[in-house]
Amino acid sequence: MPVTANNLGSASGLTNGITREYSVASGVTVHDREFVYINADGRVSSASIDGLRLLGSVVGGDTQNLDRNYSGSATGNADGTVRVLVNIDPEERYLLKNDNVATTFVAAHVGDYFDITGSASNQLVDTSTVGATGQLVCLRFNPGIRGTDSTYGIFRIAEYQLEL
Repeated sequence: MPVTANNLGSASGLTNGITREYSVASGVTVHDREFVYINADGRVSSASIDGLRLLGSVVGGDTQNLDRNYSGSATGNADGTVRVLVNIDPEERYLLKNDNVATTFVAAHVGDYFDITGSASNQLVDTSTVGATGQLVCLRFNPGIRGTDSTYGIFRIAEYQLEL
């Protein structure tokens, strides 16, 4: 199973996210549960996302081609007709896995900021970017959710693309 964002609902306890439909950048493949941003062409992308302000996470594949089998991904075309649903709720909380490269994720990281690293459908929290600023803020260490361990935490988007 690919490692990506697992939506946990908003900080206020709501479980229904705020979604909007966006065209996918031409030639870019985005995957369900993957963080994306709006690129210079006004389309969503997950390519080279490290350090960029985040729009949200994909929650629905190609919304214009609903008669096909579910694939979990959508690849943008030049016409911009391939569209996906993106959860843009700024209070959404995400269960995320850390890469534990150079820095091991520990309980003291609650309140710290991190960036994302990884490739398509395999985004991880980059523990080596821990600091006072970053794309994500850690809300909880090792939440004890079934199937998780001390490499998991609960995070929220800190550098939200739709805010100034």
